[in-house]
Amino acid sequence: MKKTAGYVLMFLCAAAWLFPLVVTICSSLMDPEELKWVYDGGARVRLAPAFPTWRNYFEALVATPSFLPMYWNSVLVAGSVTAAQAVFSLAAAFALRMCRFRGRGLLRFLYIAVMLMPFQVTLLPNYILIKRLGIYDTFWALILPGAFAPLAVFLLMQFLKSVPEELVESGLLETSSPVRILKDIVAPAVRPGWIAAMLLVFAEYWNLVEQPLILLKEEWRYPLSLALGMEGRVSLPVLFAGAVVYMAPMLILYRMFEEELLTGLGRARF
Repeated sequence: MKKTAGYVLMFLCAAAWLFPLVVTICSSLMDPEELKWVYDGGARVRLAPAFPTWRNYFEALVATPSFLPMYWNSVLVAGSVTAAQAVFSLAAAFALRMCRFRGRGLLRFLYIAVMLMPFQVTLLPNYILIKRLGIYDTFWALILPGAFAPLAVFLLMQFLKSVPEELVESGLLETSSPVRILKDIVAPAVRPGWIAAMLLVFAEYWNLVEQPLILLKEEWRYPLSLALGMEGRVSLPVLFAGAVVYMAPMLILYRMFEEELLTGLGRARF
């Protein structure tokens, strides 16, 4: 009986989580008149479109000039940050976890403290620094701070707890190059956790809203995550179709690296 109740509870939780996704996909296939009838007509509910159409996707991808440029802005920012963190976070986590040097404990504490600070606390120092560096209203204003964000470093430090120090010490007998040790020993040993951390980083910077709103001035540089949330920027049909297209990369990445994500998070020692 308890087992059945647990399955029912899990099913209800999964259904509640999937409901907005299903509504978005179904609404993206409705024609404009039907969307207006459903969403502007009060408390009407309709999941399946009466007359499915792909016109909304044409409107989003072809007839809306700003959609694809903003989509590629999101790809540029999220992809660049993820690529940079794949290198920097692994090197920093290896140094903080495996290397012995004075002040290591304090540096670890500072990484965790900065990670726990809300964006509003670090906003002003970041804004001043970005202004003085001369990168305000450029993509670098989003990429550079993200490339050295502490979350991935913290996660990789936890993944490295499962790597025996003897494995690294044996590598030191063959080479003194830290690059070779990282590439040939550490990276393969934490591959699932490394991929899991990078997926979380990509998801975080794929969904940026506050940072581009504050650090970018020209609207043509906005990522699509910000544009889709701005009222009146796009019509309702384009909004639903754009939301589905915008979700696609994350769903594809999840399907591609599902095993590594689950394995990596399962091995983390917090």
